[in-house]
Amino acid sequence: MKKLFLSILIVFFTISFMSIVGCNNQNIIEEQSSLSEKKINGYSELVESEPIVESPMVTPKISDSKIWEYLGDNWYYNENNITKSSNLLLVNPINGYSESVESEPIVESPTVTPKIPDSKIWEYFEDNWYYNKDNITKSSKIIKVWTYKIVTDDIRKKMIELRKKYSLKESTKYQHYDHYISLEIFDCKNKLRKREYSVDYDDEENVLDRGKYKKNEWKNIISESVMDKLYDKVCVTHKNPLNKK
Repeated sequence: MKKLFLSILIVFFTISFMSIVGCNNQNIIEEQSSLSEKKINGYSELVESEPIVESPMVTPKISDSKIWEYLGDNWYYNENNITKSSNLLLVNPINGYSESVESEPIVESPTVTPKIPDSKIWEYFEDNWYYNKDNITKSSKIIKVWTYKIVTDDIRKKMIELRKKYSLKESTKYQHYDHYISLEIFDCKNKLRKREYSVDYDDEENVLDRGKYKKNEWKNIISESVMDKLYDKVCVTHKNPLNKK
């Protein structure tokens, strides 16, 4: 009888102990599950808090068909604003997605009609060169004479480019560059020359620039050159009486 009672008691305690252990394990699993859910939810909340920015849809602005004619691949050109210079055409195209295109202004060199000097004062001697036949001065073997040179288109363009490096305003003035006068000095005995002074003029006789050559040196006169022709005029074959200082 006692053995039966002890057996029942042992079974009772065993069942009770297993029940208690089972409850504790369930609580631990639930707590771990709860923590996992909190971590997952916390991560989800962090992800959801970052805004997602989507690129807006842009509707292309189609150019005015009255002005711009379609070329292809979203390109247009202004059929009413085509500039022609010599054999060149300037066309200002734009892309279909652009609102406007600005182009740099083109400065065209105007046509300048050379101004022929007064033949009563200036005598022609070589390749658009003249000299003042009535104003030649002599001191010892040194002769001074004023010359007049009509500039060519090439000279005008070179001078425009040269002036443009220093001043755009100056280069614009030289669009009408027509001629220059210079004071040439000759050493007739040694056949040498140098330039003392020069003045640039436009086609309306306005002075563009003037300057004096301070550190110029005597130069040999090259045979058959322009200055050689002038040397013959003023030093060798000049028959008019020279003005003495």
